[in-house]
Order: sequence, then structure tokens, then C-alpha cells
Amino acid sequence: MATSHNRSSGVLEFVLICFPGIESWQHWLSIPIALLFLVVLTANTSLIITIYSSPRLHKPMYYLLLLLSSVDLLMSLTIAPKALAVLWFDKKTISPFACFSQIFILYSSRGLESSIFICLAYDRYVAICHPLHHSSIITSKRTTQAVALSLICNTVLYLPYPLLAARLQYCAETIPHCLCENVPLAKLACESILANHIYPMVILTTLLMFLSLSLAFSYSMILRAVLRLGTPGAARKAFSTCTAHLILVCLFYCTIILIPISNRVEQFIPRSAHVVLRLCEHLLLPALNPLVYGIRTNDIRQEIPMLFRRMTFSMLNTNPKNNNK
Repeated sequence: MATSHNRSSGVLEFVLICFPGIESWQHWLSIPIALLFLVVLTANTSLIITIYSSPRLHKPMYYLLLLLSSVDLLMSLTIAPKALAVLWFDKKTISPFACFSQIFILYSSRGLESSIFICLAYDRYVAICHPLHHSSIITSKRTTQAVALSLICNTVLYLPYPLLAARLQYCAETIPHCLCENVPLAKLACESILANHIYPMVILTTLLMFLSLSLAFSYSMILRAVLRLGTPGAARKAFSTCTAHLILVCLFYCTIILIPISNRVEQFIPRSAHVVLRLCEHLLLPALNPLVYGIRTNDIRQEIPMLFRRMTFSMLNTNPKNNNK
């Protein structure tokens, strides 16, 4: 392994060790990772194609679901192929540029996903609490503005992550992880990493407070409106949908909170457990999101079989044997 230094990072390449201490098990551990990745690809791609190809789904809420699936796909494609290359083919090296880019994509995608959760919660709040004004409040223009603002804010907030990592000089090159993560990478540096610790903690604390308050307000108002619904069936349906969404959001924030805690107490837990937790955050939630937000939605559930029927019909019509007949 080359260890020559350059001006930017201090090492020519980093080395990813997915499961330090249990490398002999890595081929078996790759099986659930590969299966989760397959579910993520299938579920999110199906949801994207369904929303894109169905004119009646061209509405603000479904555009948000399409964006959510796109973000989940981007995160999974950033993580899983490299992790599987390490586990299956022993391709452990990664360039500093690719490593820093991975950090930015992962953290900014998580920030964008949390913004989408807030937009979806607000959409549900308006749909349940102000149903007569939903179409005038939740418009395509306002949705586009909210998404654009989220993209800009997340880029500005998370761009310092890779920049802070790139400014460091590194004395070691082995990362005990399947991916480039801020804290494990910073610990390889030869100099002070105080800024690499303080900035993420400030951003995490501030955003968690803001997002938690926003979601708590939206879902508390939804719960209040649901309890006031006169029809038991409508109340049960609304409560079931919002409960599923809320459980997924809570799971999302639990993983975000557990990551920095596990970094602080890593001497008390196996490093492999931290790796598994991080992989679950980037693969398990993207696998669940299209199922909870997409398949449980009536319009999407009705459109998926129609889409497959149209695709099958189109394939049969373009079959050369059928054309010859």
C-alpha cells in the first residue's frame, strides 16, 4: 500500500476495514447488506417510475415522495456498492476525493431527507386539519420553493464537513468502517480535530431541536384533528397512516442520535456494532421509506399494478414475433 504524502490529505489512499476483528465473517455479513440494497433499489425505483409515469400522481405530495426515493437511492448507491466491493472483492482502497465526497453526500442527503419529512408532515397536517384549503395551500410552486430552499440550506450547512476533513494532515490511512465517516476519519489526523467535532455537534443539536419541534407541532395538530373526526372509519384510517409515518420518523431520528453517542462510547462497544448501526441507517430506512410512504398510499397502491400491466402490454406489442403475426 502506498503511503506517500500529498498536500491535501497527507495520504494517497485510505483503506476501509468494514468489520475490524471479525473479517472472517465478512462474506456472511455481506448477505443481509446485499439483500437490503436489492430491496432499496427495487422499492425506490418502482416508486419513482410509478409517480413519474402516472399523470394523476403529478401532485406536490407525490413529488416529495419521488424526491425522497431519489435521495434514498443516492445514499444507498454511495454506500452499498463500495461496501460490497470491500466485502466480496477485497477492494478496500478509496481516494481522498472519493472519501470526502462520500461524507458530503451522506450528511447532506440525511439533512435533505429530514426536510422532506417536515414537508410531508405539513402536507398531512393541512390535508387533515384544513382539507378544503389543501389544494390552495400545498401548491406545486410552494413545494418547489421549499425543496429549493432545503437544497441550498443543506449544501451550505454540510459543505464544511468535507472541507474540514480535507484540510487535515493524516498520519494513518486505515478507517475501521465500510464508509468514510466524519469522526473515524478525523481520528486519523496528525493535528487538532476540535473543529471537526464541534461543528457537526452544533449543526446536529440545532437541527434536531428545530426539526423535532416542527414535527411535534404538525403531528400533535394532526392527532387533535383525528380525535375530533366524527366518522370512526376516517379517524382510524388517518390515525393509522400518521402513526406509520411517525414511527418511521422516530426511527430516523433515533439512528441520528445514536451515531454520535456510539462515537463517544466506542471503547465500550465493539466497532463492528457501530458499523452495523451506520449501515442500517443508510440501507434499512431507505428500504422502509417507499413501503410506508408509498405502498400504504391508496393512489400509489392502485397505480403500481396498472403500471405493470401497461409495461407488460407494451412489451408484448413490441415483441417481433407478435409484429410478424
